[in-house]
Amino acid sequence: PILRFDAGFHLGALGRVKGELPADFGDDLSLSPSPGVYFRADIALGRFFLFRPSLQWRSMKADGAGGPHDLFSVQVGVGVRYEFQFRRNDVVSVEPYLFVMAGIDAVDRPLIGEDVIDEGTSFGPSWGVRAGLITWVSPRVGVSVATGFERSDFFPSTLSDGRRHVYFTQLVAEAGVTFRIR
Repeated sequence: PILRFDAGFHLGALGRVKGELPADFGDDLSLSPSPGVYFRADIALGRFFLFRPSLQWRSMKADGAGGPHDLFSVQVGVGVRYEFQFRRNDVVSVEPYLFVMAGIDAVDRPLIGEDVIDEGTSFGPSWGVRAGLITWVSPRVGVSVATGFERSDFFPSTLSDGRRHVYFTQLVAEAGVTFRIR
């Protein structure tokens, strides 16, 4: 069995906030680039499949909503991978992978709008996909890069009319270091 840990930097771009927003926002807001960090563990399920618990933090800012604000994600994913080895003794190899992830996000209420959420932090489901590549530079250390898509949905309680639906979408790029334990 393989256990490995991956930590790195995350950048969300070309993001949008959509849904039932306050009238002064309209129905669509742009998100500024969203820097963040992530920490993940990959657990092998056979030779080609992985299970991935993940923690992520992003600093997000929507046009007209002030900020920046914190968004925290806890997700799990399943993925496929295959390691292509070029040299056996020097352990130089590359490993492309593809993951589908789902989880729960928490966001500061000012990001959605204090007149939309009446108290505290809003929680909601999230999902995403990642396609990436790990270049193993030693038997235990690799450099990883990935790109993908994220969506976070929120159903905050409101001050005036019950519930609303607000969601964020972003394209993402990630770079980090992976440590393999066998």
